[in-house]
Amino acid sequence: MDIAHELRALNNHSALRAFVAGINNSTFQGTETMEIFKNKTPDPYKNLLSWDVLLRQRGVHHAYRMALKSTKGACIPALEVHVSDLIRAHEGNPNVNLDDPSKIHWGKFNMFGWLIQSTTQCQIQCQTNPDYCLPSRDRILKVIFNEYVMSEEMQTSRIAPLPDSDLVEEPFRSTLPRTMSREHSTFSQKGATILHRILQR
Repeated sequence: MDIAHELRALNNHSALRAFVAGINNSTFQGTETMEIFKNKTPDPYKNLLSWDVLLRQRGVHHAYRMALKSTKGACIPALEVHVSDLIRAHEGNPNVNLDDPSKIHWGKFNMFGWLIQSTTQCQIQCQTNPDYCLPSRDRILKVIFNEYVMSEEMQTSRIAPLPDSDLVEEPFRSTLPRTMSREHSTFSQKGATILHRILQR
């Protein structure tokens, strides 16, 4: 939570997203860990809830987009969100005009430009901001592993018990389909439409 707090202060949405996911997935149903955490440290618990809302997928990551738009200084975006935007923009729009295939669907590629420009602008802000003149990576990793990472014994004790069924889904398995079904195509088109409205604001 201390690391996540510093990441939020630095507007590092990418790493913050990973830490929040790690915290949320470190407990399983029936454990009292989160209740103890809530009672002993209410302020950090409230921070966790606010970060969870910030990075939630609801409304095509509307809260995250608004936070990114209002960030004036350096920031590191949650690249997974922006890559998903590009995939939706690509799959939800044809390359050419449906009425005249000899004409390029310029709106699609204009959307690509907006999406890529938003991430490159974040990169420029980081390169020109003194807040991101951080110590060397080796030093940072040494501090993290020495002070914040659980021991192997504690990690083992925190592993959730396996279900009775022998058929266990692979953890962290990608849900992105290899081929686009009709249902996925409709979803991509809706996502592209919502995304277009957000960019128009």
